Amino acid sequence: MSATKKLVAGWGINDADYPVVKFETLLEARNSGRKSRLVLWKCPYYRMWASILNRAVRGKRYKGASVDPRWRRFSAFRSWAVSQPYSVGNVLDKDIKMGVTTKIYSPNTCMFVSPRLNAACMRAKGYIKKGNIFLPNHVSVSYQPSFKTEPEALEWYSTQRANYILALAEFEHIENRDHIIAYAYSIKP
Repeated sequence: MSATKKLVAGWGINDADYPVVKFETLLEARNSGRKSRLVLWKCPYYRMWASILNRAVRGKRYKGASVDPRWRRFSAFRSWAVSQPYSVGNVLDKDIKMGVTTKIYSPNTCMFVSPRLNAACMRAKGYIKKGNIFLPNHVSVSYQPSFKTEPEALEWYSTQRANYILALAEFEHIENRDHIIAYAYSIKP
């Protein structure tokens, strides 16, 4: 690592053989001639890699998360990422392949999915209580069923959610849906 490059999130090594950020230096007259930088472009793979490092190393929300040592170097992460099925705008997910208890970002646990599929897989309370009945929440259906017990509402919601996730995976032409099928039926609100 060159002396001029800093560790990313205090751990990762940016060993890219190209500039991962392109910026323009602006002279700001308002600030007594001080210079500022305007980011014009950032490598999408670098952005993802830096984001997972920051989540795992510094993020409070992702407490206990870590990054596979093989991904300490940006070049290793990028090599893996370009070999994966990917569409522009997709996001990296570590939960679908191995379940929400997965705490490590690695080639074995991560995959690219659409933001829509990723959001559908996030945990959410599946029902709301109104008086003595339970109504579905966060599920778009043409009718609004109600249930007398919480387990009934939970069962209905879980089935609707799993079906929605599977339909999204099929619509988005995800080649290996086995992970998504297992995940869809394992999640509980």
